[in-house]
Amino acid sequence: MTLTIDISVNLPNLFGGQHQNLMIVDGLTTFVGPNGSGKTQVLHVLRDELVRHSAGKNVRYLSPGRLATIEHVRSDLDGHRGGRAEFNPTYIGQKQHLRRRHAASGIAGDVLALHERPDLRIKVEARLQALFRRRIDLEWTQAGLQVDFTRTDNDSSYYASQEASGLLHLVSILAAAFDDGVGALLLDEPEVSLHPQLQAYVLRELRGVAGDPALPGQKLVVISSHSPAMLQARRPEHLTSMVFFQDSTAPWRQIPAATPELRSKSIAGLLARMGESHRAAFFARLLLLVEGPSDEIIANALAARLELPLDASGTQIVPVIGKGEMGSVRKLFRLTGKTCAVLADLDAFVDDGKLTGEFYDHPEIEQTLQTRGHRDLRSFSTAVRDDLKKTLAANYGDLGPAVERHPYWINREPQASPESARYRAGTATLLSMNDETVASLPNSPQWLSLRMRIVALLDALELGGCFILRRGALESYSLSTSASDIRGKPEAAVAEAERIETEPELRVRQEFSDIIRAIEYSAPRPRVDEAAQLRQILLAALAPCLDNTTKTTTNIELNQRVRNFVKDRAALLAVENLTTTGPARLRVSLNSTILDAQRFPIEVTRENLYAVLDAALPSGTSGVVTQVQQERTSNGSTGRTA
Repeated sequence: MTLTIDISVNLPNLFGGQHQNLMIVDGLTTFVGPNGSGKTQVLHVLRDELVRHSAGKNVRYLSPGRLATIEHVRSDLDGHRGGRAEFNPTYIGQKQHLRRRHAASGIAGDVLALHERPDLRIKVEARLQALFRRRIDLEWTQAGLQVDFTRTDNDSSYYASQEASGLLHLVSILAAAFDDGVGALLLDEPEVSLHPQLQAYVLRELRGVAGDPALPGQKLVVISSHSPAMLQARRPEHLTSMVFFQDSTAPWRQIPAATPELRSKSIAGLLARMGESHRAAFFARLLLLVEGPSDEIIANALAARLELPLDASGTQIVPVIGKGEMGSVRKLFRLTGKTCAVLADLDAFVDDGKLTGEFYDHPEIEQTLQTRGHRDLRSFSTAVRDDLKKTLAANYGDLGPAVERHPYWINREPQASPESARYRAGTATLLSMNDETVASLPNSPQWLSLRMRIVALLDALELGGCFILRRGALESYSLSTSASDIRGKPEAAVAEAERIETEPELRVRQEFSDIIRAIEYSAPRPRVDEAAQLRQILLAALAPCLDNTTKTTTNIELNQRVRNFVKDRAALLAVENLTTTGPARLRVSLNSTILDAQRFPIEVTRENLYAVLDAALPSGTSGVVTQVQQERTSNGSTGRTA
């Protein structure tokens, strides 16, 4: 059975005010996207829009805060209960709420349904018994519907306020899912408080009830989630029921069922073996595809060492199975609206050019090459690769013994073509040489010209997010003096990651420059800059104070003026008047144990205010000094501190 519903959605304050169509396919639809991208607001719109598609049944919306009605007995919300709030009886809902239980967006509607519908209660309790050995006890009292739980293994009872939030969320979701009076169920963040395995269980239960609401036991289900475990993405057709939100200003993306790529065997195979890293990538803004887990370990270590904000940028490093799968993975995620950068070994360029061919349509690459006199990337890439192989075939011996020491030659497969290994090792050797070394080679003008063209091509590819390891493969990049096969031994990659954490930043940048450029491309957002925030407060407070302070101004008056200018943020500053003659002079101390106060107190005048602030609060620093940073500085590391 195939169910397709086309709904027009218009939110004037979101998505550029554009009308957008939402396709509900086969009953289960999943919204995927970052916080603030509009998912919840679309769910609210669907509460009304799905009424005419729910076969005359109710539309139910469950919010992420579905336990809010009982938090006052589960938590010491106001700090006046001595931390024992959870030992209070738990009453949820009144009898007058029964007629509107489907309108409730929290657990109250669900426990009322469980009391009213013994058959629904059996459905839920059977699952609680299997998963947790629990039974629900419901009883009307003058205070409302009292909810208790009983442990069936020892027959002990306790208030619902003492139960784990995850189990209570599960009760709410299961009751709403099995309620056949509901024709459309909208679930905002069903994963809240649930263990990953339990999230997968909930998804399976939701899939079981998702379908045509005109059929018994079926309903339309729309979920908004941030959890990979809540994604149904095992087959290409599953992708058509996922809606990808980018941000609140851009239209969402949904893959039409007729998309040709969905018939690709490579994409079908990828989805069938998709692991946690790949599913998590559906939630990222930008992906950096790397060749295997060792590359992922090194790239993440470099991002952490250099404070490159992959997480803040919405970026995820995704390992794939060699360069052959990169094109399929990139194609898949581009369908969802993601930007995909790749970091591949040099052989991806030398061998066949298939991966670099994926970037032939990139406008920035094409424009850059055309301004440099090349027709397009395709023709330039073909010409460079052809000349490279001709030159290597004719003058391979010019490169000397370094070629046969390269891992590409040493680690070549026995069945591999010697010619292929020479092309790989020769290209890597040429790109690893400096200009002076290349100039000393026989036929040096030819080699210099070829090397310059290869570098120009690789530089252009990087503009579009295609990064090639110019020394060869990952094992050619190491801080260790002893060679090791990092790619083949993930434990060697872990050891290298530990060295990255402790070595001076300058050396790390020099050794891993090719990889670092890929990470910097993938983390486009600026670093957290607390110093800039503090600088604005200081300017707002000090600039006017320097204009109207004289030698007779008291410190009390001066700090009152600071409060007038920056309000409650004045608590950060202690200002003293040092003026004796001439222009105002102030001393400023910083009142904080978590911001960098090493350069304070400072003394400022009108003439030096900006210069002093620039020195005390250099732009682009976090403003926080950690113990690790202090230790690295004392040990001679070049790691930056605020």
